[in-house]
Amino acid sequence: MNIKIFSLNTEGRSKILLIPVFSFLILVIALVTIAHGETYQATVIPWSGYWWPFDRGGLGTGMDYRGRPAPLEKYNLFTNGDTSGRALDYYMDHYYDADAPDWFGLCINWAWAACTENLDIWPSSEDNIIFRVGDKKGLLTLAHFQDVIRMGNGDKPEEFHYWLLDYIREQGKAFVADLATGEEVWSYPIFKYDMEITGGGNVQSVWVKAYFVSDSVPPDYMGSRIGEINYTYDLYLDGDGAITGGKWTGLSVNNHPELLTMPLGVSSFPGLDYQTVLELARSRDDFLERGSKSVDIGPGIYNLTLLDKDVYSIPAKAGDVISLEITKALGSSQDFEAVVKNGNGWVVNYAIVDEENPLITQFVAEEPPYSISLAQADDYEDPNIYVIKLDMEKSFRQEIPYIPKSGEWSGFALTNPGLVTIENVTLTSRDTGGAPIRTLLGPLNMAPGEKRLFFFSDLSVPLHELDKAERLTLTADGEVSFLNLIGDGDDFLASIVQGNMRGSRLIIPDTADLLTPGTKMFGRVINESFDEDAWLSLQLYSSDGFLEMETLETVPAGGWLTINPGENPFDDMPKFGWIDVRSLGEQVLDGFQYFSSKTNGVEALFALPVTDTVRKIVPHISRAGYYITKVTLINPSDSYNSVVLHPALTEDGTTDDYQIRLAPKEKKILEIQGLFDNRVNHSILEVNSVYPLVGYYSYSAIGGKENAGYPLLDETDFKKTLHLPHYAGKSKGGSWWTGVVICNPSSDDQTVSMEPYDSEGNLMAESVQSIQLKAGAYDVFKVAQRFGQAVAANISFINFHAEGDSGVIAGFYLYGNDRNKNILAGANM
Repeated sequence: MNIKIFSLNTEGRSKILLIPVFSFLILVIALVTIAHGETYQATVIPWSGYWWPFDRGGLGTGMDYRGRPAPLEKYNLFTNGDTSGRALDYYMDHYYDADAPDWFGLCINWAWAACTENLDIWPSSEDNIIFRVGDKKGLLTLAHFQDVIRMGNGDKPEEFHYWLLDYIREQGKAFVADLATGEEVWSYPIFKYDMEITGGGNVQSVWVKAYFVSDSVPPDYMGSRIGEINYTYDLYLDGDGAITGGKWTGLSVNNHPELLTMPLGVSSFPGLDYQTVLELARSRDDFLERGSKSVDIGPGIYNLTLLDKDVYSIPAKAGDVISLEITKALGSSQDFEAVVKNGNGWVVNYAIVDEENPLITQFVAEEPPYSISLAQADDYEDPNIYVIKLDMEKSFRQEIPYIPKSGEWSGFALTNPGLVTIENVTLTSRDTGGAPIRTLLGPLNMAPGEKRLFFFSDLSVPLHELDKAERLTLTADGEVSFLNLIGDGDDFLASIVQGNMRGSRLIIPDTADLLTPGTKMFGRVINESFDEDAWLSLQLYSSDGFLEMETLETVPAGGWLTINPGENPFDDMPKFGWIDVRSLGEQVLDGFQYFSSKTNGVEALFALPVTDTVRKIVPHISRAGYYITKVTLINPSDSYNSVVLHPALTEDGTTDDYQIRLAPKEKKILEIQGLFDNRVNHSILEVNSVYPLVGYYSYSAIGGKENAGYPLLDETDFKKTLHLPHYAGKSKGGSWWTGVVICNPSSDDQTVSMEPYDSEGNLMAESVQSIQLKAGAYDVFKVAQRFGQAVAANISFINFHAEGDSGVIAGFYLYGNDRNKNILAGANM
């Protein structure tokens, strides 16, 4: 159970600093206090801990504990987000040896820690990592692997006698003694003794019962397991009453303490921060808890401890679908009670939860909010570890399918542009399977006009959850105006805004050849169903409509399918190809494509849903010489599709129309300026087809390498009110600009009111402007030029309203940087 102290070295064993204590021999017998009996105990009783044998290496392997992650792996997860690290490497190199003698271990280090760390150790959840009692005691044990110590020779009874009196009686401290005989070393803290002294003159006989704390306990043992051992010895005194020597007597001749040690200072384990270990050891209960108050929780998987009654509230709205699972982790011998109540206090679900019987329920909210309470009946002396998995389906949902982790930044703008408070705004991280990981923002309420700007790095995502977090979901009880931008310095800018891009049939409009130099492409298809798996048919086409490959895939509820050239789901992809994705059931899908290339920068675009509409809109064609406007059209039907591109403002009918005929499954990319020159200035371009088609329009600066792509607009995008969620023009030097296009897709002239709001959510009433739009016309402007630099400097967001009872408008916004033509991104409003 211990290391072989008398052959220690700094490579494989603990390092000991020797501090002589033999000066006690000059002390007088006054320290001995002859009496028929006396009992003394240290002020603090050390705690029992495990001795972590070398042949199992449990602190690094979990072999003799609870498996993985082992205590050191948890420490690494907590401190650097990964199970690997210096402390684990050092431990595995020096303290794990499958061929070590079965008594080699860390009991002397445990004993030093138990003597010096006056802690009441309980389990806790730190950043959603459960640190059990054994984890904490194991880390404390390692933290004392190389203590500065005082050493005594227990073979000498007079020295052992002195340590009892000096440390326990006089100082109230426990000390460590090797209580084994022979080669093996078994170290324990001695904290109490009963003593009787008989005889007189120059020889006194001593009987002592020493009380020690045992390590013959499982790692998660809480408290102190006490052992007792009796010793007898004689002490020799000189004429002045000073102790000059002694000898063991009776059975103690062959069974008495050997090495005595007293830790005086900590020299922490390589890669292990002592203060962090102390903070972990002192912590108790959950990272979520706020005393005895109920705590709001959003979707996520929460690893928690039950040290007292826990109460949580689920902020929900009537009609939300709530999925809840409460499971008991192995460990506690006690079961616990889980109760779910509605807003009226009525019980809607009840269970006694044990390892084999979790509480699992899914229901439609009728009387929110709902509460969860958990309790056990044993006064929490044997606390439970449990897991809550919560998810919710709400009426408003936006997917953020990409979290950059390679140095790019990801920024968000959330705005409530309406006149009423939006409740329960929540941003949740999810894994590839769709399971919620953690609510990173909220649940919170957003007042009218309120706006929140933040970066992903501001959300304090625990490092150990970052690798698992592959996407985010934004939900709320009302529609939030939303923007996500990603970028990398002055190299690129891309926007990722889902809008209404979802359906049971999607088109991923672009593919890339795996061997295309400098180009990287990946995509994802998400099953938005809350509780049903989706069977998908995927067909890969070349731009001329040739079927290259097809496959069937299954995506779990809430999960996704990754599309990666050369890997999944196709072995290879053609350049400029496209993918037809169909749900074979009724599941709603959304998808996403992401391109990065040396020649075209970064492009991000949600997959395009196939609908019944045969009229789509390009809201703006840039003038020749400024930007290049392209339109990508895909015919997803099995028939030839006649398509007419019609400038809506042309007065002479169809003279300026451009007609094309798309073969079945054909894809075409058109550069619009070459077709219409500047004859369509301020005219929207209608794209009319015989059969439904899909497509997107894009802008790129002449001489630049960055594109901004937008799905073609259709009637689902025609609204009475539009929102510009963020004005990007407040950077130093004013190099960032925000461009806006507002168009009138209806057959009647429209008056559009432009209402700017400041950062406090207040309407800047004196700066409200109006736009007059003829049927089929658009207006394009930069915000700073339209409102003036002084006014624009105070703008946070802008609302656009079509006046009148039946008016509708459409439009988009575009961000750019005058200093760098590589910066270009935007989204439809």
